Amino acid sequence: MIRGEILRSKDIYVVMSNEDDYFNFKYAGYNSNGNVIAYYVPRDMINVVLKEHTNLSSSGVYLLLNLKNNHINYDTKVYVGQAKNIIKRTNEHNRIQENWWNLAILIIKNNDISFSSDEILYLEKYMYDLIYNSNNIELYSDHRPSGASKISLRDNNNFTNDFQDIDMLIRVLGLPIFHMRHSYKKNGQSNNNSIIKEVSSDESIFNIIFYCKSRNSDAKATLEKDGRLKVIKGSKVSKKEFSSSFKKQGFLDKYLDLEKNKVIKNGVFCRDYIFSSPSSAAAIVYKSSANGKTMWKDINGKTLKEHLEKQNK
Repeated sequence: MIRGEILRSKDIYVVMSNEDDYFNFKYAGYNSNGNVIAYYVPRDMINVVLKEHTNLSSSGVYLLLNLKNNHINYDTKVYVGQAKNIIKRTNEHNRIQENWWNLAILIIKNNDISFSSDEILYLEKYMYDLIYNSNNIELYSDHRPSGASKISLRDNNNFTNDFQDIDMLIRVLGLPIFHMRHSYKKNGQSNNNSIIKEVSSDESIFNIIFYCKSRNSDAKATLEKDGRLKVIKGSKVSKKEFSSSFKKQGFLDKYLDLEKNKVIKNGVFCRDYIFSSPSSAAAIVYKSSANGKTMWKDINGKTLKEHLEKQNK
């Protein structure tokens, strides 16, 4: 894209710039009724960009990603954060211990007025929850933001407009983070590694990957033909404490037995394991009593129960 090219979407103009003659990075911002500007910064240019763009010392929200060949794929992870000083916070992330990310999207107000504390807290939580609830891209951190405790109706309208600006800018930058849908072909492989896919209507229920991410867990499983559920190696159980219902219903003994037999170590499944039912599998992953037919969902959010009901029609 050439420097200064303007794209029009309805009555909103978006300015895209690729400043190859200054930095190896690009940024996008509204020049008509827009409130935000988003900086697209590869990690190897972080120091240069932060030094040259002192306006990034204001408050804002940001995303860190580990792109491969500049594209989102099934291995992509995203970190959502907010800060009163984007430069300071980004520098804190730019250290050897955090070598997992290679791209930062830094978002600030596109005027002389900075985001308020409530706004950045609210935007952080809103973006985090959109990603968390979609189950279509992995969040790097399982720390769920609390968000602002109070926000006025006027501020809420401003927040909504700001997110719409942020969303469009990120999409123009080629990162449709809040609009992704994954699925798998019948053989379990993706189609051309595209990020926009759906589970085929004739997909066998026994070939579908089901997910459980409640209570900060991150597990995958497949349904066996006898109705049992196989949790896949590498699945992570909830990091939260065992619930009272989990202990009362005898699941704690089962969990400890799985640890003793080295099926689970440090909260991670070391090998595939078949449970007697979807609910018993969900309970172990969830560390609480659970309805497995509604807890396990495919990549599009369709529950195991819905798949079973469709199959039995």
